[in-house]
Amino acid sequence: MNISKDNIKPPYEEGGVLGNWGNRRTPEEIARNIKPVTKLILEKIRLPRIDHEKVKILSPSANNASTEVEMQRLLGSDFRIVSGDIASIHPKKRAELYYRGDAEFLPFKSRSFSMIYDHQGAAWHQAVSSKAGLRRLFEEYNRVLLTDGLVVLDKGTHILINNLFGKKFKFSGFTEFQKHVVGKPENSREIFTISKVN
Repeated sequence: MNISKDNIKPPYEEGGVLGNWGNRRTPEEIARNIKPVTKLILEKIRLPRIDHEKVKILSPSANNASTEVEMQRLLGSDFRIVSGDIASIHPKKRAELYYRGDAEFLPFKSRSFSMIYDHQGAAWHQAVSSKAGLRRLFEEYNRVLLTDGLVVLDKGTHILINNLFGKKFKFSGFTEFQKHVVGKPENSREIFTISKVN
């Protein structure tokens, strides 16, 4: 798919900017796509946590939360996933925690989350439209993340950010991007993480 401004529908209509992704994928496809990411979280990444609390993961552009429901199932009870979207979407009934809101103005207190999962979400939308908006978004992500918390991005969003800012760019308060290759060799893919440093 060619990722460009030509792909954008009128902002935030039903189903998100590129339509309702959750209805286009079968449960098997969703599980196949999210399984390598959950394996990375469980085996390779040490996420910060507040003592005696579940590891909290935020997905601020979750559409109908079908991916997040599967992620919650795979990660288990030590994790709590909070999903949301700015569009008027009806989440999957199994989505435990779902809110409606703008990712640039998250309705959560500071230092609430261990990780933000932004797969073709708010960062992607900002990267195709607004350099200033993307900076504001990462300031908000920085606000709600615990120290050493992670933002997880897909390869397409990472490419757009590189095109916008350059390859050596760092968001204020974050480390440089780290590349992770996930999945089986025959269908591996890249995801990118950045960590909050303060």
